Amino acid sequence: MELLAVYLGVLGCGFFVDGPELVHHLGKTADRFREAIDTAEHG
Repeated sequence: MELLAVYLGVLGCGFFVDGPELVHHLGKTADRFREAIDTAEHG
């Protein structure tokens, strides 16, 4: 499920999410990307 979440983000197109499990994994993936961005911005 986590791989599907990453693929959806990489595709760069809009999409709708149905199902709590995918929503959960998308949130975890988004948190990881936010952390990487924050780290890059603040050295």
